[in-house]
Amino acid sequence: MQPFPDDLGFATGSDSSTRRAQVIAVTESVSLTIGSVLAGIGAVLIVATGIQAIDVPSMDAVQLLRSRAIQLGFLGVSLAYLTVREFPLDSITFRVPSLRGVAWIVAIPVLTAGAGFVLEPLLAAVGIVQPPASPGMGIDGFGTRPLLWIVVFVGWFVFAAPAEELLFRGIIQGRLRQTFEGVPGILLAAVCFGLMHVPVAALSAGMGPASAFVETSVSGAIFGVAYERTGNLLVPSVAHALLWTGGLVL
Repeated sequence: MQPFPDDLGFATGSDSSTRRAQVIAVTESVSLTIGSVLAGIGAVLIVATGIQAIDVPSMDAVQLLRSRAIQLGFLGVSLAYLTVREFPLDSITFRVPSLRGVAWIVAIPVLTAGAGFVLEPLLAAVGIVQPPASPGMGIDGFGTRPLLWIVVFVGWFVFAAPAEELLFRGIIQGRLRQTFEGVPGILLAAVCFGLMHVPVAALSAGMGPASAFVETSVSGAIFGVAYERTGNLLVPSVAHALLWTGGLVL
């Protein structure tokens, strides 16, 4: 996989075959996004029903795992797509990050926080106001409970974040890269990432669909640039899970 181009160039092809290929790539990407939302909601319902059916105690560890059940649907969509479509394996590479990758892992949360700080007053100025923050999962003393850290590492870092990045950066962004060069492919993938969060926000307390779309599209672009620069899905995956964990700790 080639690193993200320094000139951030746009594709210049204008013939009908190029346009047709681009339309197909966008259609597939949007279809994958819609399918991931439906599959993710289905996975959440199945997991919730299963927990209720077997009468699992409402423990914090179970709550932490249940909070990422939607990524089961994302993984299912990814595996189904890879089964029925030929896809370059270099777009779905996970490997130990280089020093450059580690730098991106550190930079992504900082850039995302900075983007949120800038976006909040801008969104408010145009009438898009984020609802008051929800109380979260109500887990007390998370930082002093080693077992919960193990659950978060396995459930979020090893499974949930890689599953989400596999779909939105590895497959969707990788598919768009086949017909869009540089910035356009990253931005389109970021929009798909933002669109996925709209129904999720609508079904979640304390999240506004409009602000969620804008903010997650921007963060998706940051993830996308980091992925293109490193060619390593582990980089945005670790940074993504760090953002979740930071929110939990705070």
